[in-house]
Amino acid sequence: MIKRLAGVIAAFGIMAGAATGANAQPAPVKPKITAFYMCNGLHLKAIYDNNRGRVAFVWGAKDYRLPRVPSADGARYAGHGLEWWAKGPNVTLSTLPEHTLLTTCTPGKRF
Repeated sequence: MIKRLAGVIAAFGIMAGAATGANAQPAPVKPKITAFYMCNGLHLKAIYDNNRGRVAFVWGAKDYRLPRVPSADGARYAGHGLEWWAKGPNVTLSTLPEHTLLTTCTPGKRF
């Protein structure tokens, strides 16, 4: 009986360690990620700066650097009257505060 109880306790200990990822190491986050998009026929390059929590891109011949803001879904950046919202591989660019959609972007090729 005691051996069986010890075996059950040991099994729970192993499962608890696996469930909490006791031996797992978190994946390192790259400081900067460059992504290329196709936005209604226009090529767009975005640089996600994870150290500063912002995205940088050029829109309408103007450089933008938008800070990350809270989001329940995806990565959302807002400032300077614009909202950049990345959900999965796609991005939307809208005006603020009206939320008028300027463009929808899909993954593109390096240019």
